[in-house]
Amino acid sequence: LTKSMLERRRLQKQQQNDNNSVEDDDINNSTKELLKWDESLQSIKTDEELIQLAKDNPAFFAPNVWPSNCLPELECAFRDVGVLVQEVGVLVAQCCDSYVSARCPCYEPKLESIIRNSKCCKGLLLT
Repeated sequence: LTKSMLERRRLQKQQQNDNNSVEDDDINNSTKELLKWDESLQSIKTDEELIQLAKDNPAFFAPNVWPSNCLPELECAFRDVGVLVQEVGVLVAQCCDSYVSARCPCYEPKLESIIRNSKCCKGLLLT
């Protein structure tokens, strides 16, 4: 996974050097989508920092393993559920911000923004 992140980082740098005009032939659609989500990694200056970050935080850098051969629709379904969980999280955060703001005048609503803009979301399904 670190290898693929380093490749995406190389493409990001190429994109910046080309004034955000990387040719479509250079990268496929899935890589374009990944580049969009990698924006939070741009604060990391060197490849060595990225490698160390991956070593220090293996849960955030572990690759997903999909049984594509026997259950090809699983990946898409899980991605859709992930989007739904994040959207519900934003709605819950809005309610929390509203509730706390009504009771604590000094509170500046921020939970919604944190949930909406986080690139390191983890979900927990409670049954």
